[in-house]
Amino acid sequence: MKQMPMMPSTGRGAGGKVLGTVVMLVVLGLVITNPVGAAHAAHGVFAWLGHVLDSFSQFGSAVSR
Repeated sequence: MKQMPMMPSTGRGAGGKVLGTVVMLVVLGLVITNPVGAAHAAHGVFAWLGHVLDSFSQFGSAVSR
């Protein structure tokens, strides 16, 4: 009798790989054509993510009091 794995594999299909490749090529194109703009956009995205994490931290501190 064949045993089933506890956690089935959830690998990406061909569509996910193609989408990931297209996204990486677009990002690479943006970096090559406009490196300053790409750096500014990346800085803005990571600053926003930092604010989100800080907000979650403050919420957790307020709830735990």
